[in-house]
Amino acid sequence: MTGDSPATEDDYEDGLDFSPEDPKASSDSSKINPYQAPASSPEEFYSRQALPNSEPVEKRHGGLAVFIAVVSIWAFEVILGIGMVIYVLSQNEGGTPPLDQLEETIVKSITPTLLGAITFIQAGFMTLMTWLVVCKAQKLSFKKGFVLKKLTSGDTFICLATGTLYAVLAWSVMKLFTTGESDAAQLVSTTEGLLVFSCIGLLAPFYEEFYYRGLIFPVFQRNIGATVSVLITGIWFCLAHVPQLWGDPAGIPILLGLGFLLGFVRHKYESLMAPILIHFVYNALLIVGAWVEKFMTNV
Repeated sequence: MTGDSPATEDDYEDGLDFSPEDPKASSDSSKINPYQAPASSPEEFYSRQALPNSEPVEKRHGGLAVFIAVVSIWAFEVILGIGMVIYVLSQNEGGTPPLDQLEETIVKSITPTLLGAITFIQAGFMTLMTWLVVCKAQKLSFKKGFVLKKLTSGDTFICLATGTLYAVLAWSVMKLFTTGESDAAQLVSTTEGLLVFSCIGLLAPFYEEFYYRGLIFPVFQRNIGATVSVLITGIWFCLAHVPQLWGDPAGIPILLGLGFLLGFVRHKYESLMAPILIHFVYNALLIVGAWVEKFMTNV
């Protein structure tokens, strides 16, 4: 190309630099290539408009995908619950009990080991569905799909301290106001139940955070804002745990506050590592406290 003659296809093929530093380039020539094929998708189009050093636009899961995943998980849990009831009744030596004794018979027949097995199956299906929507369908890696960004040393310390302080607060409140009649309290009253409770409690921070703050939270955040998303996922998280606390309402405000806290740090640090870390420390300390209490009681 010489003088003021327009650029030709040969000039592009020769690899001339049409960046803003090139005096031969116009203000928009670095963005527009008349010989480039049309974009095949909106994602590709917007990716081409990005600055040279910026990351390409990533596709993220939407509300419809979340709705399908959530309904599928709920349906699986219902089927799993029905199957457990059928199994328990089939093992009852006295046959099917009268309707007024049905609930009591089922509750007494569910052993901690059976409850743990059902919970692990449920958690596995929940994690699978979440991964399919967040990572597999969007062709993202596990780390990038769930936004598992590494925390700084300072942020890690803050999360560890936050989880510890909240666990101490929760333990104190439960000791002052608990009735000890909840299903969770009954579960940890035996060694078998406490073992199952410990296993579930140490795994829950992972599969629950993948679900609430990895799958659901980002969609609400993009569409209605972070504040409302924190409130919705926090309430949702609390309601999902209410059956465990049936008969002992003292734990409900604790779980509600925990749900809000986990959503807040997910937004603040823009990483799922923060709520996972706080949730894990919180559960682990409560489990340690339960074992210490049991040991002291048996001494």
